[in-house]
Amino acid sequence: MWSNSMIFLHLFTLSLLLGQSWSETDTLHQGQYLKDGQELVSAFKIFKLKFFNMEDSRNWYLGIWFNDLYLDVRDRPVWIANRNNPISERSGSLTVDSLGRLRILRGSSNMLELSSTEATRNTTLKLLDSGNLQLQEMDDSNRSVKRVLWQSFDYPTDTLLPGMKLGFDAKTGKRWELTSWLGDTLPSSGSFVFGMDANITNILTILWRGNSTYWSSGLWFNGRFSVEGLNECGFLFSYVSTKNGQYFTYLGHDQNDAETFFPTIMINQHGDLRRVHQQRIRQISRNSNCLAAASAIFRRVFYFLWREITPQVIGFIQRRLLSLRFGSTIDQEMLLRELGIDRRRKHKRSERKNNNELQIFSFESVELATDYFSDANKLGEGGFGPVYKGKLLNGEEVAIKRLSLASGQGLLEFKNEAMLIAKLQHTNLVQVLGCCIEKDEKMLIYEYMPNKSLDYFLFDPSRKNVLDWTMRFRIMEGIIQGLLYLHKYSRLKVIHRDIKASNILLDEDMNPKISDFGMARIFGAEETRANTKRVAGTFGYMSPEYFREGLFSAKSDVFSFGVLMLEIICGRKNNSFHHDSEGPLNLIVHVWNMFKENRIGEMIDLSLGDSALDEPQVLRCVQVALLCVQENPQDRPNMLDVVPMIYGEGNNALSLPKEPAFYDGPRRSFPETEVEPLEPENVSVNRVTITVMEAR
Repeated sequence: MWSNSMIFLHLFTLSLLLGQSWSETDTLHQGQYLKDGQELVSAFKIFKLKFFNMEDSRNWYLGIWFNDLYLDVRDRPVWIANRNNPISERSGSLTVDSLGRLRILRGSSNMLELSSTEATRNTTLKLLDSGNLQLQEMDDSNRSVKRVLWQSFDYPTDTLLPGMKLGFDAKTGKRWELTSWLGDTLPSSGSFVFGMDANITNILTILWRGNSTYWSSGLWFNGRFSVEGLNECGFLFSYVSTKNGQYFTYLGHDQNDAETFFPTIMINQHGDLRRVHQQRIRQISRNSNCLAAASAIFRRVFYFLWREITPQVIGFIQRRLLSLRFGSTIDQEMLLRELGIDRRRKHKRSERKNNNELQIFSFESVELATDYFSDANKLGEGGFGPVYKGKLLNGEEVAIKRLSLASGQGLLEFKNEAMLIAKLQHTNLVQVLGCCIEKDEKMLIYEYMPNKSLDYFLFDPSRKNVLDWTMRFRIMEGIIQGLLYLHKYSRLKVIHRDIKASNILLDEDMNPKISDFGMARIFGAEETRANTKRVAGTFGYMSPEYFREGLFSAKSDVFSFGVLMLEIICGRKNNSFHHDSEGPLNLIVHVWNMFKENRIGEMIDLSLGDSALDEPQVLRCVQVALLCVQENPQDRPNMLDVVPMIYGEGNNALSLPKEPAFYDGPRRSFPETEVEPLEPENVSVNRVTITVMEAR
């Protein structure tokens, strides 16, 4: 370790050998101008600030470059002041005006104001040897820096220098992030942004066009990123989290190559991160012995300084590093491609013009969000696997469906739901925020619904009172709008195949959202129905043609919705009659009998009170529901027809429903059950397996 006196001696000797005064060349005083052809050069000649233009371009920019007098450097700037506001001719100048503001001028007129803070006394602009350009207010009494009014490190472009931050300031809302160039010779802002994840603040990401995740570093934990490749390549960051903000500070890289200085990270126009370092000090032929000695001293001084202050970085960050984000198994790569997520592609404009790709969450972040999948956070469990409540680092609450490793059905559902939901966006569909595919884990991350599902209220004697008629009708409206979107107005024609009370989630305002697209199917534009050997759904909600023959269409969802309407009106499950051997087969049959005998009032949920008996809207909804559950699918209305039906006045405008499905069917004596698709697609006969389903 070098002593302070040795450092001072080397610096002093170097200053004599170089033979120039730096105090004037690195500073622009108040009222002075930096013009085209002039430069500010940092004290140790590492960086320079100058006006420049790109090859064959008439646009001029103000930028910071590595100084090529002593370093073997790249031929592009590390920072640009006016990347999106170029000067169209060589008339630009930089000045600190009488109010202490830093301004770029075109001729005599103001073009761009870099700082707006006014400090009328003794303000100077200084280019530091770290590459940071600072506007400083000086203390008159001792010539020290009183405060920093503005600095280029707060406004990075495409290059990260040691000491720079990636993150955000909670007070000002300022974000520190890199933005790629538009092209090799086009410095204006491009499509890729490298910075801290907006939701999970201890992750670095590259975003494409502002909100589509292109790359992730993995979770920062115990001083390391979960992506091992970053640690093995020696990237050194520190993470700071306070009430004023969170950020990563880039420290560089700790290595023993004294020929390498000032490692930088640069994001190029393709979204690749690249490590760029400056190597060796050139020897000038004139006075070669003297300058060679100075060169050796210079090298040792700066290696010491950067090792102690900002440790350095090595290695190229190439595209192949992206495969380390979630692990590198072939199965994970194949599954991601099945879901439409190709980590290798270039994200060209034509490929990514629609933002419909899932956000990727690391396994560590999901573990932390769920308190390591604690039972206290477990919301329920279905055929897919358990569902947990989680809380992301930014405070957002989420629901996490974790695929059971033993569930073959769950894997099919996972693929289907992940591929579908990213393409479907509607206020009455539950939003899937992303997925996790890592360490043999497959999980879907949803927005959290604080009021759980409709069945939680509807079928509980103590909670159903919350659902008055106005709220029940609003819930039916929302479900109709969600199904109408799926069947007609979404970019894909989707048949849900599992509409039921437990799949209708309720947000904080009790607005309904259709969930669980694991069994959904996509139809072509001209396709109206399909046949399957794998019957999947919940008995009691399944249409007769689907249950018996494997035929399904939009009318299958209409049937399920009709059943759900009856449950909402009556406050009973469709299969709640199975204990009564002398009674009706199910709720559908019960309501049909009451309808024929003009005794509808006897089957309306008592918790709605007597006022519901005289409400024409209630009676109309009963008739609409019976139209939806008719035996023949051609007799059922489509969802577009249902909309005007529920808003009409009186019952005369509606046709009379025909006999409902299962009216003459065999008596069944089992509760609500879920049909599991355990047979492969090429089975020659239709088979279903019935298993008792627990409420969730």
